[in-house]
Amino acid sequence: MNGGYTGNMVRTERVPLAENEAGDLYVEGSRVFQEDLVDLYRRGYSPEEMALAYPGLALADLYAVLAYVLRHPAEVEAYLKRQGVRAREAEEKTRRYRSSDLRKRLDASHAARVQKEAPSCAAKVSGQRTVRFPWLPGQK
Repeated sequence: MNGGYTGNMVRTERVPLAENEAGDLYVEGSRVFQEDLVDLYRRGYSPEEMALAYPGLALADLYAVLAYVLRHPAEVEAYLKRQGVRAREAEEKTRRYRSSDLRKRLDASHAARVQKEAPSCAAKVSGQRTVRFPWLPGQK
């Protein structure tokens, strides 16, 4: 006996993504955007490592979002391209309103911060490798 299993059972999982009024996709119940998780995944982070960066997200939700990303690559790429265009447009719009002197100081500050943070890491993951999440408190 197979316990009543007929082999025809199909279960679907709801992807815990929501869309805000601006068209951004984010994990329900959080402020974590799909593109942030895609970026971490493409940089080699595991869902477990991502859960360290976003402790408010359930590991099952991270896996569900990543499964969606892997099953729908064309849709995700189109979304990421739209987000990239929107980000560049927003940057250009704000750049027009900044003074050139302020812009130079901000660019220099950002470049120095990126250079300083790039090689260092702060969060240990069970003896495997070191991971850095600069947006978390205490991990500068």
